[in-house]
Amino acid sequence: MKKFILLGFMLVLAFAFSESLAQDRTVSGRVTSVEDGASLPGVNVILKGSTTGTVTDLDGNYLLTVPSSGGILVFSFIGLASEEVEIGSRSVIDLQMTGDVKQLSEVVVVGYGTQSKRNLTSSVSSVSGDELMTVPVPTFQGALQGKAAGVNITQASGTLGAPVTVRVRGTGSVNASNQPLFIVDGIPISFDNGAEADIVGGSAFGGQGTNALSNINPNDIESIEILKDAGASAIYGARGANGVVIITTKKGKAGKTRVNLNYYAGVSEPTQNLDMLSGPEYARLRNYAGFNTFGYNWLDPVSGSASLTDEVPDTDHIDLVTQTAFLHEFNANISGGSEKTQFYVGASYRDEEGWVRRTNFERFSGRVNIDHRLSDKLRLEFRINPTRTINLRQGDDNAIAAPYTNGALSRPDLPGRNEDGTPFLGNLFGGSPLGNLENQTRMLTTNQVLSNINFDYEIIEGLSFRTEFGVDFLNNREEDRTLGDHTDSGARNGEGFVTNAEVLNLNWNNLLNYDLSWDVHNLNLTTGISYQSSESFTSFASGNTFGSPLLPNLASAAEPTDAESTGTEFKFINYLLRANYIFNEKYLFSLTGSYNGSSRFGEDNRYGFFPAVSAGWIISEESFMDNITQLSFLKLRASYGRTGNAEIANFAARGLIGFGRNYNLQPGFEQTSLPNPNLSWETTDQLDIAVEFGLFGGRIQGSLGYYNKNTSDLLLEVPLPSESGIETLPVSIFTDNIGEMINRGFEFELSADIIQGDFSWSANFNLATLTNEVTSLADNDGDGRGDDIISDVFIIREGEPINSFWLVEYAGVDPENGDALFRDLEGSVSDSYSSANAQIAGDPFPDFFGGFNNTFTYKGFDLGVFFQYTVGNDIYRAEAEFSQTNLFANFNQQKSQLSTWTPENPNTDVPQARRFQSNGNQPSTRYLEDGSFLRLRTVSLGYTLPKDWTKGFGVRVYAQGLNLLTFTDYEGADPEVSFNDPNGALQGETFFSRPQSRVITLGVNVNF
Repeated sequence: MKKFILLGFMLVLAFAFSESLAQDRTVSGRVTSVEDGASLPGVNVILKGSTTGTVTDLDGNYLLTVPSSGGILVFSFIGLASEEVEIGSRSVIDLQMTGDVKQLSEVVVVGYGTQSKRNLTSSVSSVSGDELMTVPVPTFQGALQGKAAGVNITQASGTLGAPVTVRVRGTGSVNASNQPLFIVDGIPISFDNGAEADIVGGSAFGGQGTNALSNINPNDIESIEILKDAGASAIYGARGANGVVIITTKKGKAGKTRVNLNYYAGVSEPTQNLDMLSGPEYARLRNYAGFNTFGYNWLDPVSGSASLTDEVPDTDHIDLVTQTAFLHEFNANISGGSEKTQFYVGASYRDEEGWVRRTNFERFSGRVNIDHRLSDKLRLEFRINPTRTINLRQGDDNAIAAPYTNGALSRPDLPGRNEDGTPFLGNLFGGSPLGNLENQTRMLTTNQVLSNINFDYEIIEGLSFRTEFGVDFLNNREEDRTLGDHTDSGARNGEGFVTNAEVLNLNWNNLLNYDLSWDVHNLNLTTGISYQSSESFTSFASGNTFGSPLLPNLASAAEPTDAESTGTEFKFINYLLRANYIFNEKYLFSLTGSYNGSSRFGEDNRYGFFPAVSAGWIISEESFMDNITQLSFLKLRASYGRTGNAEIANFAARGLIGFGRNYNLQPGFEQTSLPNPNLSWETTDQLDIAVEFGLFGGRIQGSLGYYNKNTSDLLLEVPLPSESGIETLPVSIFTDNIGEMINRGFEFELSADIIQGDFSWSANFNLATLTNEVTSLADNDGDGRGDDIISDVFIIREGEPINSFWLVEYAGVDPENGDALFRDLEGSVSDSYSSANAQIAGDPFPDFFGGFNNTFTYKGFDLGVFFQYTVGNDIYRAEAEFSQTNLFANFNQQKSQLSTWTPENPNTDVPQARRFQSNGNQPSTRYLEDGSFLRLRTVSLGYTLPKDWTKGFGVRVYAQGLNLLTFTDYEGADPEVSFNDPNGALQGETFFSRPQSRVITLGVNVNF
């Protein structure tokens, strides 16, 4: 409270001081480039002979208080010749400056402000909205793939609306979220973390929910900045350890009203399906496997004899549940305005079928952005973005009953339908691929409104106050209905549930900004308070026994089976300060401090301090560089600072009591978690060093950097012993700060205008390396080394990458008898799986990854070609324990199993097929594969019609392709996979994840 009073007192004094200067007058204007009229942000505007000055904003605008007698304004920018302009009696002074606009005018959005890219002392990657529009994907995360060095983005699967894993410089947490903080126009948006996971992302049918960020229309985005190091993200304090993604939406510009219309339509299909056995192939392999186990042939399902015929049914069950899907999207926006008021109004509609039948993603999106100058000193910004998405889903990854998974595993020698057209049931369990597909309806409807209103007040020259109030309201309604006896659940009379969930996030920022320029000095100070309050509420009801499939609503269920509701909340406050100082246009310094408080942590550790310092040296501005004409720009920068991670469950530090039917179905309560008053943030100390360069007047630009992130006080969920008497399922009930981890690597970026003229060719390339290592864990057994944490096929061990693969080593096949062989820790090989101890066999982290983009233009034609690549990561195919088992069970097999050992084929890596006998189908390195790939991610070909053909309209017709080619040795359907928890630390395991979509679209863009 004292800090709020102090801030209010400062504002009162500032207003009083501004009134004392009422006899002065203001001069405003806009600074642009003489070459193309583009705005020039970051230009110093100084009243000659005084310390009075300011800096142009993102649109090149400035406002300065000057004496009534006038004077001379001096406009200066690094690398450009200064210009002086007499004020006279004018109140508006616009100026066009000459220089390399491409290199010098790039401004990036940073935390609570903007900075010239040239003056940055920290690591920030920027992607323009124009780049996002060349990718026909529903989410901006998909369009970002491969575009920013050190940012690894993975689509969880080809499921419509599936979550997207975003990792900025590696994985830094075990149980807390690893996703970056996402901010849209200053609002931290609702996202899957801790207690909100099921609320925001929807229920996870089979393990994966939906993408909470799919509501954001990529066409509304002006730019995306990714803050990667502590120098950039420390201003967000305890929410910056995983990086920060700042999304800025489009706004209008003064001048002619502009109308832009864009429509495209196309088709999609899976990039690749698993290559499964045909009916006759399966029947023969099944016969061979049965003979090896029982000593006799299995009967032909058609003839009933032991001699197989080619008349065995041949059913492609994957084909029955998939389709060539159609999608289309329409976007329209109008922008423009006067010097006083600018506006941007946009609307979008997207309708996309999934290539899995009876799946669909539909999004309605609107946006209104208004900027209005209420007076010479007061400006208003208003943003509102309502969206509605309707996601028709089927069971997805990590579920046997999901139509795609069931289709892959169903016996191909059995039909998909009976003669009467109903789904054939005698395939897997109590259902079938078609039965599960056609008799289940799962619908997630999401309504979200992002809105904020901001006021900027120029108190005195250079000193301004900004207040931002934002609201993020999200509502999910999820309905699931399973009707009929053709489904995997066997719900003859139907079952269903309905979930309603709401999240209300309120965010209030109050900021003071001070710009001062004098002689060779430039100083910018930003300080303020940011406050967030989040409330969530969920209700759930379920029932069964529906009287008729024609009455599917839950109200028609004769048997209510469950009902519950819950609510949760958290609050977060951030006191922030940043100082940027530039001396002589070449020595750069920045100091940041953030003091955070969070309701999620223990009463003894509610607040934490997160500082950072960074510096830069523009070497190319030194006089000793004057004769090196080829080197147009050279900067050395470094930063060091601390950030935190607070993304855990809201009450992890509290001792909680759970109520319900605990004792013999009678009302009661029990303790469900233990308190930890010392629970605090994870802290990440990060060092970043880089050199940036430009050659030949900026035709070639690039950077090379190194980072080291050391995360300590890891947030770990600690299971309690059973004798404690406290239920530990479904989650661990004691969270503590235990362990340390390091991520380090190099990042390289290079862009070049290779050919200029009527025919032009520009390219950019990025590459990043990544090394992850767990350096400390709890030592509960007292052996002097941290205790291993083993889960399924993963292990967390000191000195190794987090969640390395923990597997028995597969040693191939004994050519004498077809037995699977395994190697123990001493190197001995035998057919005994139990004697071959598990060992670390690989890890899910790539050695390096990145992207390579090329843009070609010739007169009205343009061609873009973008490749994405990942090298060195391992993937464990848990699905292969079902589909590559030498026909251990009834599941269909991949064609690779035709290479099974026989006396005639002794030299193979596929053991002898044996029915119901384990022979190499246990978890082992047999199913661990190299996930490296090179993907032709996007191709875009367009032609802009001559304006004398279109009567002044701008018309571009284009074709786009997504995921056209993939080069890989990976045997699964798609090497781009993620675990079923995109927010957590687990990566690199897949269980029939749907492959990505190959999309081809045709479109037209019209503007006037």
